[in-house]
Amino acid sequence: MSNPYPLADCDSPDADCTNDDLYSKADTNSESYDSDDSDDSYGDMPELIELNTSQMTCVTGLWDIEDTYDKCLENTLQINCPYVFFGDKRSIEYAKQFRGDYPTYYIEYNINEFNSYKYINKTIIDDDYCKSLEINLIWHEKINMINKAASYNIFGSEYFCWIDADIDTYKNSSPPSCVFPNTVKLHNLPKDKFIFSSDGEYDEDKVYYIWNYHYISGVSYIMHKNIIKDFAEQYQEYMEKLIDKNNLWTDRVILTQMYKDNKELFYKLSEYDINIVPLLY
Repeated sequence: MSNPYPLADCDSPDADCTNDDLYSKADTNSESYDSDDSDDSYGDMPELIELNTSQMTCVTGLWDIEDTYDKCLENTLQINCPYVFFGDKRSIEYAKQFRGDYPTYYIEYNINEFNSYKYINKTIIDDDYCKSLEINLIWHEKINMINKAASYNIFGSEYFCWIDADIDTYKNSSPPSCVFPNTVKLHNLPKDKFIFSSDGEYDEDKVYYIWNYHYISGVSYIMHKNIIKDFAEQYQEYMEKLIDKNNLWTDRVILTQMYKDNKELFYKLSEYDINIVPLLY
């Protein structure tokens, strides 16, 4: 496979990199996510001067906790699109064999560094829906990881797509080898909305009365770069307001609460299909 993107391999965006040809001092006039509006804790992003741009950057992550490593990754990580990949050191090394020559930027990001980690003592688990505190924290950090990826915007992308590393659709067979996504389909998507698939029909009464009710799928979703920062801040506000031990507050439940109050911010691409990725090939 011919790869037009050199492989960027760093543990963090401001780490020293071994390939000097790829990196130079950050260009503050670049068209990437406005550094003035970014979280100062992200640090200075070195400019990757030889990477081709892509309309879409996929974002995912993997951590060394129980049940996260799976042979299916040899299929699920073969999506032909630039990736920003978050994880601990061991998980990153494990994932590299599956991403191969596909353009991937690796960021070491440990669970105890998550924004969501502050809620670990307010989080509950459930044998059917969420078997560990760590998994719930990872789910809640997805939006923030997209926000980080957009603030770096290594591939100069307009859209960012979260895709679970072990996405169900491709557990037993590889995704298409063609470039993801289809740009015609991508350009038909709205730029001012959170683009999602649903877990069935929406029933607002259930938001109030059903424990762990969720309508928004967390497997994959898309946002244009211009709305990501504001959406991430709003998600954080909902976490702060809602998370307690009276409910299993997963990312899907929080997103459903946001949908209830702000339907104009959401765009449903698919119903009864929890994964929107196949629809964009």
